[in-house]
Amino acid sequence: MGERSVCRQRLLAALPDFEVAEFALDPEDFGLPNRRPRYYGLFRSASQRPETAPGCAWLPVAHALEGEPFLQGWRAVEPAELGDFLQDAAALAQEEAILGSLEVPQEVMRTRQQKDQRYDLHRRCDRCSACLTKANGRLPFGHSPLVLVDESDAASLEQRPKLSAQGEGAGSATDHLWREDLRVRYLSPVEQLRLLGFPESYSFPSSLGFKDRCALIGNSLNVQVVTSLLPLLFLPAAGAADEKA
Repeated sequence: MGERSVCRQRLLAALPDFEVAEFALDPEDFGLPNRRPRYYGLFRSASQRPETAPGCAWLPVAHALEGEPFLQGWRAVEPAELGDFLQDAAALAQEEAILGSLEVPQEVMRTRQQKDQRYDLHRRCDRCSACLTKANGRLPFGHSPLVLVDESDAASLEQRPKLSAQGEGAGSATDHLWREDLRVRYLSPVEQLRLLGFPESYSFPSSLGFKDRCALIGNSLNVQVVTSLLPLLFLPAAGAADEKA
């Protein structure tokens, strides 16, 4: 739901006696190497306003409806390297034994390259990765962040500048180019969950296949972002939000 969307307008209109704090946040702001900018809204009853000043700006809903959206950001933390979130070979093999191969067929990559279609290929040292959506893992449909099957191939990868930078840090301003016989794979569900801030203890029922897991993850909020926002509701003195330019 975008900050100017009809859904936002309807939500605000349904809560006339509330105050709202609105944010435009990205997991990269919280140190996660994944690009997923989203709108977040916090609401509290104006009649139950905490005495302690919160760490963010609260506005009456009526003011938020009338004026330009006042979107706040977060004090950014440099994202970690993507490789820190990837499974080792043994763990990946164990997951593939259950879900099947995560490797993308050569023909799919060849066709996308020939048609100059987007493909999001990342190295372990990158500090950003493409947005995870419910279409992840369904190439040739949609878009999916991809990584090399063999990281030793990374040294020979060609690059080209992106039309516009996506986030910050290594890999944000350049595209890695696929070439014939270069083996690439999808991120495993475990790796995707890590990028969305889920605890290591979280797991899916064994009956769910790869694409179903990807769809559920793609429809999820980032747990680490939400975890950082909730104290602004329940512990009003917490938080370190800044106005987003």
